[in-house]
Amino acid sequence: MPWISLVVLLSIVSRLPQLLSPYLHLDGDECVLGLMAQHMAAGKDFPFYYWGQGYGFSWLTSGAIAIALKTFGVSVLSVKIPMFLLWTLGCVFFYCALAQWTAAVYAFWITCLLVFSSSWMVWSTMAYIYTSGFIFSCLLFLLLSKLNSFKGKQIYIWIGVVLGALFFSQPLFLIIIVALIAYTFKKHAGLKDVFMGVLGFTGVFILAKIMALIQGNTDFWKPVVFKPDNVFHSFSILWQRVYGGVSQISDNIDWAAGWATKLWCLVFVVCLVGYCVDLLKGRVNKLSTVFLVSIIFVLGVTFILNKDIYGDRYFLPLSLVLIMWVGIQGFDWLKRYSFLKPILGLVIGVFIVLGFFTSLNARLFYRSDPKSSTEVPEMQKISKVIEFLDSYGIKHVFSIDDDLSWKVLFFSRERIIVRWMNMKARQPLYPLMVDQAYLNGERTALAGNAIDEKAALMIVAPEGRTVILADQYFVQLAPTQEMVVDKMGFQFN
Repeated sequence: MPWISLVVLLSIVSRLPQLLSPYLHLDGDECVLGLMAQHMAAGKDFPFYYWGQGYGFSWLTSGAIAIALKTFGVSVLSVKIPMFLLWTLGCVFFYCALAQWTAAVYAFWITCLLVFSSSWMVWSTMAYIYTSGFIFSCLLFLLLSKLNSFKGKQIYIWIGVVLGALFFSQPLFLIIIVALIAYTFKKHAGLKDVFMGVLGFTGVFILAKIMALIQGNTDFWKPVVFKPDNVFHSFSILWQRVYGGVSQISDNIDWAAGWATKLWCLVFVVCLVGYCVDLLKGRVNKLSTVFLVSIIFVLGVTFILNKDIYGDRYFLPLSLVLIMWVGIQGFDWLKRYSFLKPILGLVIGVFIVLGFFTSLNARLFYRSDPKSSTEVPEMQKISKVIEFLDSYGIKHVFSIDDDLSWKVLFFSRERIIVRWMNMKARQPLYPLMVDQAYLNGERTALAGNAIDEKAALMIVAPEGRTVILADQYFVQLAPTQEMVVDKMGFQFN
């Protein structure tokens, strides 16, 4: 229990610099989840799927945020902190699983590598589906680690349920779980146990399909994730993808993340060489083999990911399974070679020190220009846009900036309804409301990012009144239909 408390404490301390940063803000996708939570808190809607997406089990994240919104009101922290607490719970699951496979003290120090990893330093507070993938994966680690000691059969049902939750929330994380499930089930489960697991998964599958029929509109964002690229091209950019996936923070923002990533790659190579030596000598750890296979699965997926939509976030599962593998492999060596103890302690210490600097540098992540000392925080800019619209009694807005539309919707508590250019939206009700208000002759405005090339056309337009706010966003009052439809390209419902 003391070690769990320390994991939670270090997790909180390492995130304070970014959570207390005056530049902390939410992006558009985070505001979508915030709006879902607002609806849940008000009892309007309880969406199983994220608006416009096929990712399910949003009840976990939107429910946690809804509690915060109900308790503390609408703010950036009311969205960030619940996500961070869920992520911290995942770290506790990770620690408990590793402690089952190794030892309590050792598991704590390896979990510190996860807490201070640059991969999750910022993602641990972001309101994205990856938090669900992380916590469900770590919970599966824990449940699977208990198969050796747990007597009841119901654990297999829970494994099936959590596996189903992971499948429908963020299937990319399944890559790091498949080999472990196969290994542990083969070792501990009988035919009845497998049936119980399938039963739990089937229950979740049926629930998800029913909710898809009830909720609808789950295909606004449904890209082709897997699209094999040229093998040689994929191999040539493998290092670039691994580096970005393990780091997750630009070197321009955080030098420590860059060094930590290079060190992780070195540690991986050393552990891989040591593993191969053990394999030749016939004394390899089977659980280590399982997690190494999971790493290979993650690296192999890079060859079939669609390069047109690829982002470093798709490699978030890599750091999680990499740390687990290094932990399992390192513990196996420590039992045989006591001289490795100070070396391992030194390596862990270096990672923690680098992670400490990453936690400090993460406060700069939310600046558009990390080197600027005079940049106006994004939340002040959004507040000015909302205040301006309120001052003119504007309740409905056309926005050429999708990100801006969700921010105004969330932080105005839907007092101001905003729609983007696409007629089809993640929440179809908003475009209908704006279009109807415009056609009814109500006051409306056109807004967006002043840097946008379409904005340049609008700013010099003779009709309407255009105002630039905080050197970032523009608002034009009473735009004409020619401006909205012909020049900006909005599609009316």
